Amino acid sequence: MKIIPGSPTDALLRLALFLAPVLLLVSSLSYRSSDTPSATAGLLQNLSFVVFALVILKLTTLVAGAPRLAAVLLVLGTVGVAGGIGYGVNAMAMDVADLDLNEDTGVAGIALKVFGLSFPICLIAFGLLLLSLKVVPAPAALALSLGGLLFPIGRIPGIDVAVFACDLTLIVALSAIALTAGNRVADREAREPVSAS
Repeated sequence: MKIIPGSPTDALLRLALFLAPVLLLVSSLSYRSSDTPSATAGLLQNLSFVVFALVILKLTTLVAGAPRLAAVLLVLGTVGVAGGIGYGVNAMAMDVADLDLNEDTGVAGIALKVFGLSFPICLIAFGLLLLSLKVVPAPAALALSLGGLLFPIGRIPGIDVAVFACDLTLIVALSAIALTAGNRVADREAREPVSAS
């Protein structure tokens, strides 16, 4: 998929790179402001993951130089976004109906966990692939992978410092990618020889 630089679609996807991790941080702050998950925190998480769906799409376009891996990561990222939304809905269900699907030992609990873990795995893989393809600065790619690594380290056991470190790392990484990715891709395309055919 080729996005025309400067098009409304390109602008939307770049905006998503800035907005998604900020919304994730706001949801994390909302979760940490009370002893039990709230429907508000769950809603904010859902909003952040809707925007993360656009982030996954943008990252996929940046790794188009590795088409098979890009396709795999698009699927993995989509599953991960569904997991993030699932956990947001679960937080709302815990607040409203005292129902925690994460404690279910059946298909609901397993699906929630597998889908949820797909998201940080996707971030780690995108970061490493971006680093390999050199389409973003190395620190931004490595920060994206670090954010993916910190995501479950903070959220599964509920370590606040790691949660906020993850969110802030993702803000820095995705903002840097938004500001630099198009420049590097355009530079690389400009250096490629034009075919005479």
